[in-house]
Amino acid sequence: MRGAIDYGRSALRLVETAYAVGKLGTSGWSSKPTLTPNRLRRAFESLGATYVKIGQFIASAPSMFPHEFVVAFQDCLDRTPALPYSVIQRVVREELRRDPSECFASVDTAPLASASVAQVHAARLHSGEEVVLKVQKPGVEIQLRTDVKAIQLAMKALEYFYPILTRTGVSAIARDMETTFAQECDFRVEAQRMRTFADFLRRLRLHEATVPRVHEELSTRRLLVMERLYGQPLAADPSRIRDRNQLAAAVAGAMNVWVSSVTHCEFFHADIHAGNLLVLKDGRVGFIDFGIVGTVEPKSWQAALSLVSALLRADARGVAQALIQVGATHGNVGVDLLAADLDGYLKRFSRASRSGPSGDSDTPDRLLVEIFAAGGKYGLHFPRELFLLLKQYLYLERYLRIVSPGLVDVFALGSLGRRVFG
Repeated sequence: MRGAIDYGRSALRLVETAYAVGKLGTSGWSSKPTLTPNRLRRAFESLGATYVKIGQFIASAPSMFPHEFVVAFQDCLDRTPALPYSVIQRVVREELRRDPSECFASVDTAPLASASVAQVHAARLHSGEEVVLKVQKPGVEIQLRTDVKAIQLAMKALEYFYPILTRTGVSAIARDMETTFAQECDFRVEAQRMRTFADFLRRLRLHEATVPRVHEELSTRRLLVMERLYGQPLAADPSRIRDRNQLAAAVAGAMNVWVSSVTHCEFFHADIHAGNLLVLKDGRVGFIDFGIVGTVEPKSWQAALSLVSALLRADARGVAQALIQVGATHGNVGVDLLAADLDGYLKRFSRASRSGPSGDSDTPDRLLVEIFAAGGKYGLHFPRELFLLLKQYLYLERYLRIVSPGLVDVFALGSLGRRVFG
């Protein structure tokens, strides 16, 4: 019976998605396209968790998307439409199997944040300790499963009609989303990751960062109760952090901790958009939301650093070799041929690095994406771990530019990695 209900929900979800996509193209009786950044954002928000996550990536990668889209999608970071507290309260009661008042002296009915998978509310324990409740939105798990299946089918269809897309690895990424989203919907997994990350910070004495303490006795699959951290989202609105030195120190600390986690922790945080990094009152950086993490083999990390080093030297052959090393290939790839094709990109990259950003084109990070795309023409496709590393690099690059708009060395992440591990 339950299987039939799930199939029905999935079918309804597919119809809902098709309807929302169809509405984007035109407005009213007019056949004229009316797609605007705000309309697209609202469509993503109406479609829920999967599409909100895509919006988060757009909001955190200003060099990859037009400015008006980046601005419009900022609300996807932690200000997606909130559910009524009565709905949230029902989930809390179901998970605790008792009235919430037995566990909490008070719960703020207005959410602190509403993201794609969960909604966050401030609360106070009977002991007086202030905590936050991360509550999973009802129905989000079936919604994610349905969306992922639709995306997987779409990728297979595109690869059938456009075989060149098989080289990009997008189908593999879509398949992996199913496992990732399943883990993200189980807050017990996230609680364990937070404990592991806290142990990592203590072990390496990384005092510039912290992670909320989990109240295990109150946490379940759909409810996560943790210590409340007070701070401002990193780089979400730099004017809120008046002390520029504090902001610069926070960005440096976040970079140091994140790079250290790549090789010294069981995983690295793989979703460090501005809403998940808080600049606390004491200057530390609070890492929150461990729903998505990644792991990387030492050889892949070293290959990534080799790629950065070759880029900084404008060494086309070195870049070609590094691209081959970090990606899987379909057949043999001619290093010299790939290097010759990359040479033009590297010359533009070198000019951009010397002069700094000048408008919306030829920024070093945009050229980096173009270089990866050029590698795709030669049968290179990139594993999930490299995709996640690149995504976090783009986030950190954004924070660096906010701290110092004229910053030229956008590959400071690679430089830091070499200083720490080289």
